[in-house]
Amino acid sequence: ARCALRPVLAEAIGIERLASKDSWLVLGMDDLAASRDRWHATPMYAWWGSETVQKLVKDELERSGAEAKERLRELGVAEDAWSVPKSVGFALFAAHDEQLDSDQPHFLFYGDWAEGADGVASIFEAVIAEHEKTKPGRVRAVEIRGHKATAISVKPEEPKPEIGKDGRPRRPRPRRGGFFEEGGTFQHVETIWYVRDGSRFLLGSLEKDLEEVLGVLEGQARASISEDPDLKAALEQGGRAELWSVLLTGPMQRVAGGGGAQ
Repeated sequence: ARCALRPVLAEAIGIERLASKDSWLVLGMDDLAASRDRWHATPMYAWWGSETVQKLVKDELERSGAEAKERLRELGVAEDAWSVPKSVGFALFAAHDEQLDSDQPHFLFYGDWAEGADGVASIFEAVIAEHEKTKPGRVRAVEIRGHKATAISVKPEEPKPEIGKDGRPRRPRPRRGGFFEEGGTFQHVETIWYVRDGSRFLLGSLEKDLEEVLGVLEGQARASISEDPDLKAALEQGGRAELWSVLLTGPMQRVAGGGGAQ
């Protein structure tokens, strides 16, 4: 098995090569460093950096910067641990649930942090350790395709019993509104999975999907959304902008109505 903590820098891989062939929403930023350089050359950036604008945002930027540093200190990691990723991608896809006998929405997040991977990994690990401390039993170490991974339970906890005005216990009302709570888009998801592969990080709601994605990162073939003619046509028409996204209404029909009104 390949070591999950090896310092080798990864080949850039677009999210469309990793996303399931049943994806219905794909979003990518291919090269954030290049995007930042192009942004710095625009008139808009010159306006943003002007003395007038910077005076207006000075207090807010200082406040948010101080809060970020304080949060990193709470986690026990270096203040310079966070860095901008090399590239990121996100996909929503449909997968058949045998127990429910229906197609359900799932998600995949992919990020490549290049040279900053170790610092970012220290943040992720500190957050997971903090969650394990505050939510005992909801974090466990696992292995996915020979890589050390983490399984985090997101199944809503049983609500505490409620006492009515008459003093009698009554059935507690389920929590609503969250992605993983009743009525949420991913109410069927009980566990999310996190795994690191060198400079690349994966987070997803389906273990089998992450296993297949790791196979792609190892050079194995997988049927992906990159071969979809509609996705190809959309990218050809619109081009791969700094930030691009494609919504495919065909596969989306498989999960329409599976979550909230959104």
